[in-house]
Amino acid sequence: MVSMPSARPTPVPAARADVPKSLYILLSILTAFVVLLAVVVALLLTRATGIRP
Repeated sequence: MVSMPSARPTPVPAARADVPKSLYILLSILTAFVVLLAVVVALLLTRATGIRP
């Protein structure tokens, strides 16, 4: 019973090490898209209302 918990933690970090690479890339693309969208919306709002920053 003692050997099972010691055997389980080893595959978990390996699986977690592979996931963040794709996950961080996906998050960076998503954040870049959200920032770009916010800038576009801000520009459209300033042009529509006539307020110039």
